[in-house]
Amino acid sequence: MSWAEEGWERTVPPVALGRPEVDRLLGALGPATRVVPLTAGKANTNLRVGRAHGPPLVMRIYQRDRAAAARERRLWERLGRRVPVPALRGHGETSTGLPVAVVDHVRGVSVAEALVGWRGEAEAVGHALGRALAGLASWHVDTPGLYADDLSLSRRFDSVAHSFTDLIGWSLRAGRARRRLGRARRDRLLACMGDLAERLAPLDDHLALAHGDYKSSNLILQRCGGAWRVAAVLDWEFACPFTPMLDVAILMRHRETFPAVLQRGFEQGYRLSGGWLPDDWRGLSRVVDLMNLVGFLNASGDRPRLYEHVLRLLDQTLASCAGSEGEARR
Repeated sequence: MSWAEEGWERTVPPVALGRPEVDRLLGALGPATRVVPLTAGKANTNLRVGRAHGPPLVMRIYQRDRAAAARERRLWERLGRRVPVPALRGHGETSTGLPVAVVDHVRGVSVAEALVGWRGEAEAVGHALGRALAGLASWHVDTPGLYADDLSLSRRFDSVAHSFTDLIGWSLRAGRARRRLGRARRDRLLACMGDLAERLAPLDDHLALAHGDYKSSNLILQRCGGAWRVAAVLDWEFACPFTPMLDVAILMRHRETFPAVLQRGFEQGYRLSGGWLPDDWRGLSRVVDLMNLVGFLNASGDRPRLYEHVLRLLDQTLASCAGSEGEARR
C-alpha cells in the first residue's frame, strides 16, 4: 500500500544544490560522495547525503516557512527522551538564503512500508505508534496556541473549541476554502459547527505539545528482534501547544485504507504508555481533523488532487458527524 497523501502535489519545486554548495553546508562533516533527493515531503526539500567517512546525513532545506528552522532546533533541544528525533549536526543557509539543518539519517521504514512488508504485524506497528505519541503527549501545556520562533506563544486560544471555530469560521467567511467548499458544504459545516465545537470540551483538560503532522512520511520505524519501535519523528514545523488529538486525527485520517487492528494496537500502546483517550476518540478525532481539512482548502496554488481528496474526506466526516448527532438525540 501507499499512504493516501503520497499522490498529493508539491507546493513548490524542490531545491537543487550543486555538489560545491552541499560541501560548503556540510563543512567539517563532509565532503559528500552522493546526494539523493528524498521524495516524501511536499513543501520542503530533503537530501540524503552520503559521505566517504561517517554515516549518511540528511540536509533539510526550509522552503515553506523559513522561521520553522529555528523553532525545530529549539524543540529538538527540549524534547529530551520524550520522543526520538534525529540528532542535529549542523545548520546554515543556502546561497539564496534558505535555512538548512543537517541531521542524522535514521534508517528504517515508513508506516506504509511496514504495513506492506509485514502485513501480519499491523497491530504491533500501531502499538509502537501509540507508545511514541504518548511520550509526546506527556509534555503538558496550559494554553492552546501557536508558537513564535522562540517558542513563546504568538497566538493564544481560550480553548480547543475556540481554535476550531476561529479557523473554520474565518475560512467560511474569507479564506480560499470558501470558494472551494461551495455553498452546500459551507451551509452544512456552518449548521453543525456549534454542536461539533461543544464535543471538543473534554480535550481542554489534556493539553500537550502536538507534533502537528504525525503521519507515515514523518515516522521512521525499526523492527528489532521481532518488535517495532518509532526510531525518529521528523518534520516539526507545525508543532504547537494544543490537544494530542490533533496528532491522533492526522495519523488516523485514512484509517479505512489500513488494517483495523492497527487502530486497536495504537489505542493499547497509547493508553499503556500513559496517554489519555476518551471513549469516543475515533469520532472525536474526525471532528478535530476538520480543522486540518479546511486548512488544506485555504492553501494557495493549483493542487487539484489534494483538493479533490480533501473534499471527499470532508464529506465523509460531515456525514459521520451528522449520524453521530442523530444517534445522540435519539
